[in-house]
Amino acid sequence: SRPPTGNPAGPSQGGQSRPPTGNPAGPSQGGQSQRPYNHASAPARASKKKKKAHRWAIPKKDVPEEGKGVQKAIHTHCRILMQLLTSRDVPERLTEEIKAPFEKRFKSADDVQEQLNTLLANAIPATEAVYQKVADFLNSVEAMDAQIAIDAAKLGDHHLRSMFTAVANAGLPWFKPDVFGNAESLYNLTHEHVFVHSFRVVGTLFGYSGMYDIKMALVRDDAFVRRFYRSFVYGYMKDQAGIEGRRPGQDYRMTQIREDCFLNESVKRLASEKDCHSDDEGGNPGRDHGNLHIRVRIFNTLTISRKPRAREQQRAPASDLSRALPTQVPIDYFSPDFFNNMTVRERASYAKNGIALPTEDHCRTWDAIQKWKGLNKAAFMAQYGNAKLLLYSLPTPEELEQLRVDDLMDTD
Repeated sequence: SRPPTGNPAGPSQGGQSRPPTGNPAGPSQGGQSQRPYNHASAPARASKKKKKAHRWAIPKKDVPEEGKGVQKAIHTHCRILMQLLTSRDVPERLTEEIKAPFEKRFKSADDVQEQLNTLLANAIPATEAVYQKVADFLNSVEAMDAQIAIDAAKLGDHHLRSMFTAVANAGLPWFKPDVFGNAESLYNLTHEHVFVHSFRVVGTLFGYSGMYDIKMALVRDDAFVRRFYRSFVYGYMKDQAGIEGRRPGQDYRMTQIREDCFLNESVKRLASEKDCHSDDEGGNPGRDHGNLHIRVRIFNTLTISRKPRAREQQRAPASDLSRALPTQVPIDYFSPDFFNNMTVRERASYAKNGIALPTEDHCRTWDAIQKWKGLNKAAFMAQYGNAKLLLYSLPTPEELEQLRVDDLMDTD
């Protein structure tokens, strides 16, 4: 009989045929055939690798609790010097033209060190140009509602003058570190030295103490300040500038989407309550297919056209939990009629929860919603919330006092 055809080389010496093998090249050395590749035993495809942390990254778990306030102050100080006062502002990629004034003035590290020593040794007063720059800076932040700009205005003109004077005295026309360059280049080290010096001056004079929880020991710790400065500039700011470079306007668009869609905390609390989302809305699904594929339209049509007999079953009695009132919702979660018929104790428990939405007249169109959705709690209540609050009967001081007396009697 003919030998098996699994081995294209034919029968082996001795007249015996070789068994079929998964290797078309014949048996391997040593006279044994190679095992066929088993796809089932192949390792699973490796999952997508996580983005590698940058060299200067500081994990959140490594930030000491007492250092979080100083970290925020470092970020604010850096943004003020770079004049990037909103989350949409990103550092520009430096060109040779931007670096030219620095390279023209300083020819070596000795030139830079001499200038920096002069900066530290002498309390050089602010020039007229610095006064004008600070005035222009404060005028520009007045029109901004970003938190960074608000904090910059709180800092005061005397602290701002010391910051911009340090930049000018170091021989820099502006504070623009090269976020894509070497952090230890002569150009970047000069910026870092100016930052550490100016931050120590402003920080030790309590410039940021009214905004953040500041530990003076960390403000004076140059190694701590340098580490967090490099993490912010050559980590976060570099990433932001990279996104802008690859997809111009992307960072602004994403920020705008967040600002357009996100509402205040009271509205979020209102929407997070499950009872605000009903599955019992009236009306039929309808046949509006939108942009669905033709096959999906066919299946949807067939599904809607079917009219199966509804299964009848006895409903279980309502649980006592269904009668429990939610606790973390704003007052206007309830209708005025329902709220006003609650007990004094129940109404008192919601008295500090505030109002989430204005009256119906201010919720009819998106343009109307845009006027109030981004307001902070105080501004919202002053313009819209207090008017709606008049519809609700909050406990009077006398009722609250009687409630307190009743509680004391119950404890006795």
